[in-house]
Amino acid sequence: MPGGSESLADSPVEAQGWKRCADGVGRAEVLAQTQAAIAVLHDFSDAIYDPQQVVSLTAPRDVLPGETPYVLGSASWGEGVWGRGYFTAKIDAPRFAGADDHSAYAKWYRSRNNSTHPLIRDIARRAIAYMRLERRGEAPPGSLEKIAAATDLLLRVQQPDGHYLVYRGLASPGVPSALNWEETAGTIRSTYSTSQATRALLLAYQFHEERGTLTPQLEKRLRQALIRAAQWITQFREKVINRAYLNVRAQAIEALLAAYAVGGNVSFLDQAVDLFNGMKDRQREDGVWALKGAPDELHDSDASYTGIILRALLSLREHLPDDSSDPDHALTVSDLERAIAKTTQHFLAANTGWAKDAPAARVTKDGHVRQYRARRRSTAGYGWQVATQIQRAVVLRVPGVDPEASSDLAHCMLGAMAGGVNNGTLFRETATLMESLASFSASESAAPNAPDRRNGAF
Repeated sequence: MPGGSESLADSPVEAQGWKRCADGVGRAEVLAQTQAAIAVLHDFSDAIYDPQQVVSLTAPRDVLPGETPYVLGSASWGEGVWGRGYFTAKIDAPRFAGADDHSAYAKWYRSRNNSTHPLIRDIARRAIAYMRLERRGEAPPGSLEKIAAATDLLLRVQQPDGHYLVYRGLASPGVPSALNWEETAGTIRSTYSTSQATRALLLAYQFHEERGTLTPQLEKRLRQALIRAAQWITQFREKVINRAYLNVRAQAIEALLAAYAVGGNVSFLDQAVDLFNGMKDRQREDGVWALKGAPDELHDSDASYTGIILRALLSLREHLPDDSSDPDHALTVSDLERAIAKTTQHFLAANTGWAKDAPAARVTKDGHVRQYRARRRSTAGYGWQVATQIQRAVVLRVPGVDPEASSDLAHCMLGAMAGGVNNGTLFRETATLMESLASFSASESAAPNAPDRRNGAF
């Protein structure tokens, strides 16, 4: 993947100010590029929708040249499902080889024998993308049916205690994952997948409420599912989440806020505030988040995880009123806005990748975000999560966020990614990309002086 082989500078690049997109590409062109890229990603999503189940595998060492290393059965995973999880066998799709099998991703999971089980997070992200597009009248035909099927699936496969599976590891290199959605011993209980599912379910609640299609039965199912997930977060918060990477804590914040949004239980909001207060001191003065323990101990996926953190902080800010009579909440609002502003300012100051003579910077011209692992070669980080949340901070008018420069940066990053999709570049997280590009397809997101949508943005 381009942009992932350069070494990093040991210190941040001196701020040079952010210019508009490279070669004079303007906002209108960026939005046109994102809409074209969404169409490509939709076609790809259709190719991996309702996939057949893998019923047998051939161990990699035993695969003969030209032989297919798996056998598909007659049964499929059903409507509302995209892809087969972490699976090394590639599918036949034009110039994309990673979204339903994650072949470019699976090398990280070989020690766990990969998985042929669909990923909750990919299902949730694509459902979110289609809901956003449908809201704006930009969704392709059949989107409503996919939204309904994915929502129903997420409601059905939630585990009894409220969490969602990450994946189902293979019993052995030649045996597929179990062909059901039930919990089994040894399966990771994931805040990650639970948070992604709750984001999609909250969006479904809002989506149907706006359209007048939130029936009493559906409202009850969605509300109960979101509350169960938050209760699971509450149960494991002290033992697991408070000791986890900051991106896991951020995902717990989002799951708690989703339950608060539909149930009004203030304890969930208070827990989200507590989680933020417990992590805010892990942000350095330059805006970088220390995702592990020590201030300089940074995770090698910090670009993507920073986007997740920023998304959670913005969600928490949306739920705290400006004139809160609770002194703790009033202080939290101030701290939240400072943390959000510092994060966006960091990316503005340390990203001059469009300048041809600039030293190594965090954002490269192809839209990737380099990591801060000075002892290793950089890995191409996925800047689209960062870009969409920077633009969200602009739309929400967070104090300290430069609206013009930040919006320029966000549009440049997304434009570069969209251009890569349109040119057939391989991306491994196509569901994440589709969701992020969908959030940028609305014309109102192009203007830094957009009307305040604090109570209606998602």
